[in-house]
Amino acid sequence: MTAIPVVSRRQERCGAGALDPYLDLVTARLAYSRRTSAGWSLAEIPTVPTTTAWDPDSFDLAVEPSGVAHIVWNSSADLAVSDGEADVFWSRRVSGSWSPAEVVNDYAPYDGVDDYTPRVAVLSGTTAFVVWSSAFNRAGEAGFDYDLFDSKRDLSGEKAAASWGEAALLVNHFKNDQGNDYEPQLVVGHDFVEVVWESNEGLAFGSAGPDVDIFHVRIPGTSGCPANVGVGVANANGFMDSGRDENPVIEVIPGGTTVFAWESDDSFGGPLGTDLDVILGRLGEVEAGTTGFQAD
Repeated sequence: MTAIPVVSRRQERCGAGALDPYLDLVTARLAYSRRTSAGWSLAEIPTVPTTTAWDPDSFDLAVEPSGVAHIVWNSSADLAVSDGEADVFWSRRVSGSWSPAEVVNDYAPYDGVDDYTPRVAVLSGTTAFVVWSSAFNRAGEAGFDYDLFDSKRDLSGEKAAASWGEAALLVNHFKNDQGNDYEPQLVVGHDFVEVVWESNEGLAFGSAGPDVDIFHVRIPGTSGCPANVGVGVANANGFMDSGRDENPVIEVIPGGTTVFAWESDDSFGGPLGTDLDVILGRLGEVEAGTTGFQAD
């Protein structure tokens, strides 16, 4: 059986002696385990900052074909390169050992804003790719709305980078938008990175409206960032609905088709009602009203 790694939160008590149950000091730690034919391995605690100031409750995991695991998370831990706001951290597991935690967003010492929901992927086994949401107005180009940023790191042999590259806006779209962009999810194909997220930007001259929709972009693996590629509405009802679409997930299936799912309270013209349902879509289309794609 192929090893299946997972990462989760592990709660540990801090301090000694009896603690008031209502004033318990609790540190959230990331825990990691792998499942093989022998079952689940003992939980490992990666080398992460210890802090009671910010729970690392937003984290992600990616595994190279070789088995090297990468985790990212946000934390307000002060590693002498952070200003006390929530920043993005990274560590990887090589030959059973975790590397010391590193800050991914190079502007961490002076940004003064929180960075949220980091996501990580490894492109072709050679480049680590991290995307997150931030209100940092980098170089005066991003504005003060929440946009998506990214950073890359070369992992290949002699070219392996000693640190993360300069954090940049994911695509040029974020230089001119006014809406807030949150909850990115990403997946890698053979030679591209695909990203979906939720946004209240009125895309296409306001046609998408001020409600929250699911946006999508495909970035060639060789492209620098900000990438000069177009952003589209992933939920085909985005130009007609007024409901909230959120919490997207994405996958590329064999053959290269991109499949994504999200929650929506849009009725799709009536058949789904106004409760939250789970909608499944493909690039350029959306399927709704089919029992298998609804979840109440």
